[in-house]
Amino acid sequence: MSKRLRTSSQAEDEQPPTLTLEHHTTIIMSRSIVFERDIKLADFYDLTFEDQSLPEVVEQAGWLPFIQRTGYASKNMLRGFYCAILWARNLEEDS
Repeated sequence: MSKRLRTSSQAEDEQPPTLTLEHHTTIIMSRSIVFERDIKLADFYDLTFEDQSLPEVVEQAGWLPFIQRTGYASKNMLRGFYCAILWARNLEEDS
């Protein structure tokens, strides 16, 4: 007996069970936070794109403010941010 192929609508109807908001929050609060490392553009002068070094490309694009560290974020603030995203997604699903 050959297996029947699923149609795309059948595959879309079968969604994995979703976690509750409380369970998502518990998962986020239990995860460790990995802090980013500082980027030193001087380390990337040998990387080129269209005869320009990476630092030149970044500067011409105006991206320097995005890669400069301006301060530190607290772990609680980061966790709160990701938990708030879950609430926002949950609100959209209700409408």
